[in-house]
Amino acid sequence: MSTTPTTGGTGGTGGTGHAPHLCIDTCSVLDIMRDITRNDANPADRKAALGLMSAMRDGRLKGWVADQVAREFAEHVGDIEQETKKTLDVFRRRFGTANEIAGLFGEPRGIDLSHLDGHEARSRASADEWMTLAGAVAQPAEAASRAFLRVQANTAPSTKGKQSIKDCVVIETYFEHVRALRAAGDIAKVVFLSSNKEDYCDASGRLILRPPLDAEFVTLGMEFWPNFGAAKHALGV
Repeated sequence: MSTTPTTGGTGGTGGTGHAPHLCIDTCSVLDIMRDITRNDANPADRKAALGLMSAMRDGRLKGWVADQVAREFAEHVGDIEQETKKTLDVFRRRFGTANEIAGLFGEPRGIDLSHLDGHEARSRASADEWMTLAGAVAQPAEAASRAFLRVQANTAPSTKGKQSIKDCVVIETYFEHVRALRAAGDIAKVVFLSSNKEDYCDASGRLILRPPLDAEFVTLGMEFWPNFGAAKHALGV
């Protein structure tokens, strides 16, 4: 996969004194607390998420959360917490069984997994803190109508056969927010973080935004990245 982003080339702070900006999608906030036993679970990515939160705390980074993202987070966070707890419970049982059987054929060993206790609550607390640290981006009056036009025309991030109106509202809200930043003279780097590559990127397997998102991101000097590690590197924090 190419790591070349669609960008307007504004760079980092550009010497303006403005901290870089991170606009986040719902799926990525929830990724902070998703099942850690999945095959694609990445410790470096969770570490990067915590690093970005630290940068928000001390003012090196400005995080933003669109109204639609806040609504979706509130709707799904409880379910994700319970799913994480259930998968950890299954992991403990399977590991205990495997450990017991292996002990029958070798030297029995006790292995302490107590550090997993309460992980779902701790990871949820981190996701909740992200939502608190980030600034709220109010949904502009025209966002819904612009989003509807995207869906009508099957324009990215709208995808045929999917309920894409919420994705379109999110990106329209962030676009308007970045327009306001640029109009105010803020030329610092802006990253949009979303693990939803399927709807935002083309089918080539490379990190290339679907049109017209590619041109829209260039015009506003924004970059798209699909995970916390890549976003943190791009933001330079």
